[in-house]
Amino acid sequence: MSFRNDGSYTQTLLADKTEFVGSWMLMGTNNSTLHITDHKGALHEYTLTKATDQQLRYGYVNSANQLEEYVFSLLP
Repeated sequence: MSFRNDGSYTQTLLADKTEFVGSWMLMGTNNSTLHITDHKGALHEYTLTKATDQQLRYGYVNSANQLEEYVFSLLP
């Protein structure tokens, strides 16, 4: 996924290079909730755990009460 400053993102599937475009915004107390609208218009909310110039981490607690976390790092 590539997040842009304008509130949009592009998700590229590694298997076949298919691209999907959506939007994102930070919400909640101290901008701790990452709100994503995917290419189908579905809304997803995640808890933001780290956001630096080098790394983005966010996740949610799944139905088994386990944290699922996504980690994105800046490519050189």
